[in-house]
Parts: sequence; structure tokens; C-alpha cells
Amino acid sequence: MAAAPFKISMVCALGSPNGPTKIFPLTASDVANEYALFPSGSSEVVLNGDYPVWIVDMILSAAGTDTSQLEFFVGGMSTGVKILNATSLATTINRPFQLAPLLIPTGQSLKIKQLV
Repeated sequence: MAAAPFKISMVCALGSPNGPTKIFPLTASDVANEYALFPSGSSEVVLNGDYPVWIVDMILSAAGTDTSQLEFFVGGMSTGVKILNATSLATTINRPFQLAPLLIPTGQSLKIKQLV
């Protein structure tokens, strides 16, 4: 199938999973082994240099046609966390990060890889 780019709204909490939140809009190319892009156009970003950041929700505009999963890298290392795109659509009531937030330690970079 032809790749169909989609958008991601990543909701992050500062300091703790219940801290103040910030939404990061990302774009995904729907191409396997490519990385989602942050607003700066970069595939890698440090979310905050002063506090740990927790990904508490991630909402996708589509599940992707050529990719079906996202893998998360923190500080250049795989976290082992992979989510199915279909479980993170806006219509899903309990998305993965709502149930188990992902910690990004202070000053660490984040990359999100698209997988088949």
C-alpha cells in the first residue's frame, strides 16, 4: 500500500505523571524505519532539561497503512516500548500511555521510530 502520513499529538507531563502538561505535535511519514518528526523538523529532541518528562498520552490521527507500530528510544537506546498505532487513535478510550506513562529522564533525548 502507499504510505499515508499521519499526525501525532504527544501529551507530556513535567516532573511527575500528574504534573502540568504540554502537547507536542509530531508528523509521521508512515514509512518503515523512519522517525516521527517534531515541530523543529528534527527526529530527535530533548523535551526538558530541568525536569523529567512523562509521556502520559499519545493520540494518532490515523493508524498508518505501511506502518503499524511506534518504538521509543531515549538517550539513543531502545526502551523496549512498542505500541500498536491502532491502540492510540482518538476513538480509543484507554490508550497505552494513559495506563502506563513512559518516563524520559531529565535532559535525555527522545526518538520515535515507525515500524511495520
